[in-house]
Amino acid sequence: MTLPVSFDFEGQSVRTVEIDGAIWFVAADVCKILEHSNASAAVSRLDEDERGVRNVYTPSGDQEMLIINESGLYSLILTSRKEAAKRFKKWVTAEVLPSLRKHGYYELPGALPVPSRRNLPPASIPKSERLYDLALVREARATFGESGARYVWANSVTLPDMSCMTDQERLDDLARMRAEDCLRYLLRHSMGRGIPMSEMIVFAQYRDDVKIALEERGIKVSPVRYRGKMILASDHPFLNKVFAPTDWAGIYQRILKDLPGSHVTRHSLTFGDEESPGVVVPLVIVNNIGGF
Repeated sequence: MTLPVSFDFEGQSVRTVEIDGAIWFVAADVCKILEHSNASAAVSRLDEDERGVRNVYTPSGDQEMLIINESGLYSLILTSRKEAAKRFKKWVTAEVLPSLRKHGYYELPGALPVPSRRNLPPASIPKSERLYDLALVREARATFGESGARYVWANSVTLPDMSCMTDQERLDDLARMRAEDCLRYLLRHSMGRGIPMSEMIVFAQYRDDVKIALEERGIKVSPVRYRGKMILASDHPFLNKVFAPTDWAGIYQRILKDLPGSHVTRHSLTFGDEESPGVVVPLVIVNNIGGF
């Protein structure tokens, strides 16, 4: 049995549970807010490590419930076009998650801060807490920009003190995180039949038909002159459509070049019927972010 911690978002209850130091959300509660009519179907589209099942205590007795972790929560938010999704993401990432990680419950704004844990040995701080705070930094950057990411990092009790870094070093690190988020979004995009782009890129490394299909969509995988690389067209109808609903619309090519080992080609390349310069990204980076 797991005892949930509940909080209200605009009058709707959302239950959370802690498992091995990680925070999970009751999927039915999240889907209700995001207006996903079928919670099971919505959750089934998440990666296996983003979803699970848990016996959760309720006043009427223990019930087996679908749960999602923070990564799964963000994935569901991305699939919702409801205006409430943006407000929900801002509220969860800016208020609820930090309070749950620090206190184990949702604390109203204005409460006294907990003592810093930055001086503790790294081994004494659960890795899951540091990963959650890094995810929070990324979400703050996506929602509030670089200044928001800096603020969240500076106020984290698990991440190292980076005040000694130069402004340029901090900007470079934030740029890398932004580029990783941009690539991760593309890799989770489905080409059809529920197959994510990340899997198609893996298939294209040994199947010519998949390689051709991707190239027609502005993505070259390990071409002759760029073995071990993936090249994304800087301007292509398919990629423009993929990124259209995001903050990376029209600028994804500039963002992705901040990935380690990436650069923009000097000359145009042929992508199916289109010609465009491309952003060259090492496949090892693509596979790592894609989970392979």
